[in-house]
Amino acid sequence: MELAAEFPNQPDLRNDLAATLGNLANLCNLRRNFATAKECLEKARPHHLAALKANPRHPTYRQFYRNNLLALVQAH
Repeated sequence: MELAAEFPNQPDLRNDLAATLGNLANLCNLRRNFATAKECLEKARPHHLAALKANPRHPTYRQFYRNNLLALVQAH
């Protein structure tokens, strides 16, 4: 989180942080800890949006955001 905060204009760092939070959410979903999964995904969202704003057509940014949206559905 520190790197993304220190370099907010680096979309790759923002996307990596969002993906890491998404992976944590997936683990929480597997453990049926849905509240924590949602919390991780809510923290990830602004980082996804920042990366996508910088490059809306970047396939990895789009894929990771899609994955996190799917994880959010699973957490509900």
